[in-house]
Amino acid sequence: LIPYLEEAGISTETIAVPDLKDSFNENYDKFTFASRVLYSVTRNDIVYLQKALLPTWFTKLLSTVSSTFVYDFDDAIYRSAPGKSIDERKVRRLKTTIKQSDLTITGSRNLSEYAQQYTDKVECLHTGIPRREYAKHRKSDISDPKSVLFGWIGNPENLYYLNDIEEQFDQILEEHDDAKLRIITGKDKPVCPLEDRRGEDVEYVEWSLESALSDLADTDVGVRPLRNNEWTRSKGGFTSVIECLALGIPVVASPVGLMKYLIEDGKNGYLADEADEWVEVLSMIAAEPERITPMRGRSIDSVTKYEFWTENTADGLIKILQNIRN
Repeated sequence: LIPYLEEAGISTETIAVPDLKDSFNENYDKFTFASRVLYSVTRNDIVYLQKALLPTWFTKLLSTVSSTFVYDFDDAIYRSAPGKSIDERKVRRLKTTIKQSDLTITGSRNLSEYAQQYTDKVECLHTGIPRREYAKHRKSDISDPKSVLFGWIGNPENLYYLNDIEEQFDQILEEHDDAKLRIITGKDKPVCPLEDRRGEDVEYVEWSLESALSDLADTDVGVRPLRNNEWTRSKGGFTSVIECLALGIPVVASPVGLMKYLIEDGKNGYLADEADEWVEVLSMIAAEPERITPMRGRSIDSVTKYEFWTENTADGLIKILQNIRN
């Protein structure tokens, strides 16, 4: 987003929150970070805090000394992700940060409704992805019209969702010799769905910034099973799904949150809820991979339709920042 902001005359200064888990000198790192932030506040018009939750006293200080304080979050961090428990300290910090902000920007309507409990100054802005970068990696057609490579990409904690349909996927792979699954994720995994099929028709690929798009672009159909809860309904971007669509890859997804609108059943992918629906849809694709060919162009069109490109997000953010200063 930064090049778009600067082109609009909005200069930026970025300070990364330190990862104190790997810190040898935690207090020194905290002091250095706080000093850099406070010094930066004196030289800028807007403090824009993205997702991080700082100590309550420091958030209040930032709100007091800055002329404009904006907070931006795109996950339901007041709920727990799969395999984790709710961090009550984070919830308290979140509420304080929203209350102290001059404006809160959220990534979904659900998050906006949550934020509106603590402030009436809320804007909703989805996460965007860079159009040119995805066009560069996009394949013109499926790699082999007689076979299909399903793809899953996401944070390791989201493997719990894929694990939910492990039995169904196992059935599909057992029945269709030309079907395979690629799982792109981080190194440390809490669960490993279909581990016993690894090296046969399932491959795990370690995610990296340099190779993730190429690894994903080789797949033919994206899969995104989800649980219907507050955490998933409130996601701001469903970035993994948007990534697939932007690459011309249709997606099979659970009808949760934004997915109910983004995935048009039979046009740019399929919606599957119950276990038997997953088996039916995945089996149909595995038996007739050519079904997905006409969906490729429509997948790309849906990203444009719902304005999930970076330039769309940048336009919205520029307007928000300009309006808050007027």
